[in-house]
Amino acid sequence: MTSAAPGNSFTAPKIEYTQLLPVLIIVGAAVLGILVEAFVPRRARYHTQLFVTVVAVAASFAAIVGLAAGGYGTTDAGIVAMGAIAIDGPTLFLQGTILLVAMVAVFTFAERRLDPTSHGNRVDSFAAQAGSVPGGEGEKAAVRAGFTTTEVFPLLLFSVAGLLVFPAANDLLTLFIALEVFSLPLYLLCAVARRKRLMSQEAAVKYFLLGAFSSAFLL
Repeated sequence: MTSAAPGNSFTAPKIEYTQLLPVLIIVGAAVLGILVEAFVPRRARYHTQLFVTVVAVAASFAAIVGLAAGGYGTTDAGIVAMGAIAIDGPTLFLQGTILLVAMVAVFTFAERRLDPTSHGNRVDSFAAQAGSVPGGEGEKAAVRAGFTTTEVFPLLLFSVAGLLVFPAANDLLTLFIALEVFSLPLYLLCAVARRKRLMSQEAAVKYFLLGAFSSAFLL
């Protein structure tokens, strides 16, 4: 029995970045969205986040089309990421469908409509502040100050990233991680609805508890 030197015992992971490009684009854009929230001025965040999100979803969809056109998922179907991810025809089809639905969700999140209670200011479907009441003085002051919930865009991207990995998971651990990455942002998104604030927060708590028990059973 031979033993390798300590410096030579590590095996570098083999990651096929080309096949994982659709997921990597979405994850990279989500991280970029967090940086936007940290460093971009508040009044410029909405347009910046919307641009980053739309470009990321479109680029990820283009990457999936490129993989399908290049034969991945048909003639070159295989296992990547050291056996964690399976790329085949159904995977690419489901990922493409997820991204098409995600694009619709992006524009739904981006809606800025005139509200009779906002006195000409544009408000969205998400609460400007967690404790604000729809149409109340706190919300009006937040809207006048330019507060808007742009954090929903990177949360959406993280959720989409988990969904993209979910149909491609080749083992239970990857499936569980994809489920958690998909679910955790949804807990927050459920809690920030502008209308019916108490019902929104109640839904988030119930979803969190149900998700916690479901994750425990899955493990």
